[in-house]
Amino acid sequence: MDELIIRNKYKVVNGKDFTCEACGACCSIYSLVDLHITDIFRMAEKLGITPKEFFEKYVTVIEKDGAHTFAMNIEGGCKFQKDKKCAIYEARSDFCAFYPNSHSCFDLSQTQKKEIKPKNPGCSAHKQPDNLILIPDLERMAESRIYYMVKEMYLAQHGGVYDEEGMKAAHKKGLAQAANARMREIVHMQIMSEIMQNIPVDDETGEPVLTRDEVKMIYKKMREKRS
Repeated sequence: MDELIIRNKYKVVNGKDFTCEACGACCSIYSLVDLHITDIFRMAEKLGITPKEFFEKYVTVIEKDGAHTFAMNIEGGCKFQKDKKCAIYEARSDFCAFYPNSHSCFDLSQTQKKEIKPKNPGCSAHKQPDNLILIPDLERMAESRIYYMVKEMYLAQHGGVYDEEGMKAAHKKGLAQAANARMREIVHMQIMSEIMQNIPVDDETGEPVLTRDEVKMIYKKMREKRS
C-alpha cells in the first residue's frame, strides 16, 4: 500500500512485504503445522502426488477429548526445507504463509519481536523498527478462515480418517465458498471484529496503537490495494 502513517508515529506495512532473509529457523521451531484440506490439495499438486498419498505420507492425525484434527509433523525440521528454503514455497500452507503475523492479525513490530524471540531469535523480524504495524494478506486470511470452517465440517462427519470422496467434496466446497462474495464479506467482518478485540498496545505509552475507526480505515485501504 502507499505509505500510511498513523498518529505521525506508526507506519503501516503490508506483511507480504516483510523482508525474509531465509534463515530457515521458522521451519524448525514448531512441532506441528496446522493444515486445512485445501492446503493438502495444493501441496500434493505441487509435489505431483495425490492428496491421499500426501495425507498418508505427511499428515499426522491428532485426537483429543474425542475430537480429531490433522496437521503436518515438522518436529526436527520441515521435510520440505532444502538449503534453508521452502521447496514448495508457492504452495506452502496458510500457517506458514502468515508467519510472522500472529492470530490477532494486526501486529505491532515491537510486540511481535518479543513474542517470537524465544522461538526464533535469528528471524529478520528483529531488525524491524518498533513502530511498524504489520498487516497480513487479508484476502488470503478470509479464504483461509473459510477453508478451516470446511475442515471442521469434514472432521465432524469423518473424524481423522481420509475419506476420498469426502475430501474431494470438502476441497470443492471450500473453493466455492471462498469465491462467494457474500461469504467472504461475512468472514471479513469476523476478522475485523477480532482485530478490534486484539488491538496492539505500545510498550512506551501503554495505549492501543489504533482506534476502531483506524482499524476500519486500514482494513478498507488494504482490501482496495489488493483488488
